[in-house]
Parts: sequence; structure tokens; C-alpha cells
Amino acid sequence: MENDLIEQERRKLFIDKKYTELIQKVNENLKTTNISQQQVDGQYWLGRCYFERALQTDNETLFDKARENTLKNDWNLLRN
Repeated sequence: MENDLIEQERRKLFIDKKYTELIQKVNENLKTTNISQQQVDGQYWLGRCYFERALQTDNETLFDKARENTLKNDWNLLRN
């Protein structure tokens, strides 16, 4: 149930294009959770946010962050 509420909040922030706030909340959650699915989901949202911000700003560093988070997410999925 708690995970559902976290995901709903993340979706709303993403839809509202509040990428900076979403990145902050995901990073806070990643520091405090030991739940694998929440870690994988968090990496997914970080990647989406960095990608969207990169598209808006044409910033190559943000594209690199999006790629890095995609690789982390893929690795976590393989480990589980």
C-alpha cells in the first residue's frame, strides 16, 4: 500500500512536470529504503526526469545522467 502511494505521488509530480521536486523526493527515498522494488522504481523515475530535463534544455550532462540511471535500473532488474 505504501509503495502504491509513493508511485502515485511520483506519477503526479512527473505529469505536472515538477522534475526537480521529483528527483529530490526519489533521492530521499532511495537513501532510506531497503526494498528492491522501490529502488528499481526510483531509478526509473530519476532516468525519466533527467531525460525530460535534458530534452527541455538540450543538456548533454542530463542525457548522461539519464543513461546512467537506465543502466542502474537494468542492473537491479537482473539482480532480482
